[in-house]
Amino acid sequence: MKIQSLNGEWHYRVGKGKERAIRVPFSTLAVGHSECRRCFDLENSGDRVFLKFEGITYAAKVFLNGELVGEMLAYAEYVFDVTDKVKPNDNELVVELEDMDAAFGPTEGWENYGGIIRGVRLLYSAESYIKDVFFHSSLKNDYKDADYKVDITLGGSERGELRVSLLRGGEEVDSYSEAESERSLCSVSLWSPDSPELYELRVELTLGGELIDEYSCKVGFREFKCDRHRFILNGEPIFLWGVCKHEMIGDSGHVVSTGQIESELKKIKDTGCNFVRLVHYPHCKQTLEIADRLGLMVSEEPGVWWSDTSDKAVADGSLEVLRRTILRDRNHASIVFWLCFNECIFTEGFLVDSARVCREYDPTRLVSGANCMSNEDTLKYYNICGFDFYTMHPYSPTFERAIESA
Repeated sequence: MKIQSLNGEWHYRVGKGKERAIRVPFSTLAVGHSECRRCFDLENSGDRVFLKFEGITYAAKVFLNGELVGEMLAYAEYVFDVTDKVKPNDNELVVELEDMDAAFGPTEGWENYGGIIRGVRLLYSAESYIKDVFFHSSLKNDYKDADYKVDITLGGSERGELRVSLLRGGEEVDSYSEAESERSLCSVSLWSPDSPELYELRVELTLGGELIDEYSCKVGFREFKCDRHRFILNGEPIFLWGVCKHEMIGDSGHVVSTGQIESELKKIKDTGCNFVRLVHYPHCKQTLEIADRLGLMVSEEPGVWWSDTSDKAVADGSLEVLRRTILRDRNHASIVFWLCFNECIFTEGFLVDSARVCREYDPTRLVSGANCMSNEDTLKYYNICGFDFYTMHPYSPTFERAIESA
C-alpha cells in the first residue's frame, strides 16, 4: 500500500471557541468536547482509499466532506474505507472528540488526556489487499523444531495469489504458497529475554504476476505457559521480574517518541527486569516492536480501572478495545498474556465475555485479569470464566502484611 501522512498542522477548537493551530498527534488535559479539522488533497492513487487512525482519547466521531465515516473508542486502531467519500482535491476531515463525558473514558487511575494521540494516515491499495495476518507456532522435538501457520485474511473481490516467506538475518529460511497452509521448520532460534531472536515474516499478494500488496513484521518462536504455580518459557521455569509502565512522559500526555520509549525500556531492561506490564490501556505499537527486539515480555489490557463493568457501555467499550488490541498486536513475540481488566469489581458476564474475546482472536496466549478482590471471589470467578492463572495485588503498608493478605 502507498501511504500519505495526515500528521502535522490541523485546526483545533474547544467547544464552540475560536480555532487555533495544533500539531497532530497531540494530547491536552481533558477539556470536554473539542474539534479537529484538516483539509487535504490526495497525493497518490488507488482502487481503494482507507483512512487510518492509530489512536485517540476517549471517544470520537469522524466526518469526511460532511459525511459521518464512523466512531472510535480510546487507544485502538481504526481503519475506514473512504473510497466513495474522498475527492481528488479539497477534502475536509473533521474529528469531534469527547474526553470527559465518554462512557468508556476517563478514570481516576491516571491523569486524563484528550486528543488525537497517535498518527493519522491515508492508505491507497488495489481492489484486493492484505487485510490481516496472524502468525502462530508450536515448538516440538525438545524445543529444537517448530510447526507454524500464517492465517491471512484478504479484502476485495479478486483473490490473487499469495506467497509467504520467513527470513532470519536477511536470509530466507522457508517459503510457501497459500496452498501449503502449515509448515515445519527445523533448528529454530528461540525468542527469550536472554536471547530475543527474531525472524521476518513477509506476505506478498500478486495478481496476474504483478505485486499488488505486501506485508511484513517481526515474529519469534517461543512457548509461554503455566504449569501449576510456575510460568514456563521454552520448557524452563521463569520468574517474572518486572514493572508497570504508563505511556505518559512529562507534559506530553500520551504522545511519546520512539526514542523516549526505547530509552525507558532499555532502563527497565538494565535493572534486571524481564517483564513490563503495559498499564492500563493499549500502548502504541512501537512499544511492542522495541520490546520484541530488547527481549522484554509484556502484557496488555483494554483500559478499565475500578470501572463499573455492569454498565453496558463500559463493558462493550472494553471488549471492543481489547479485541482491536489483540488483532493489532498478536504477532509480537514479546506479548505473553492478555489482562482483561485492572481492579474491577467482578461481573460474571464481563469476565466470561473478556475471556471469550481473547480465546477467539488469539487462542495461543494465556488470559487473566489484574485483580485485588477477595481470594474467595477470585477463585470463584476466575474458574467460571476459565482464566489461565490467578492474580492478586496484596496492598499493604508492610511486606509481612502483604504476604499474609496474599
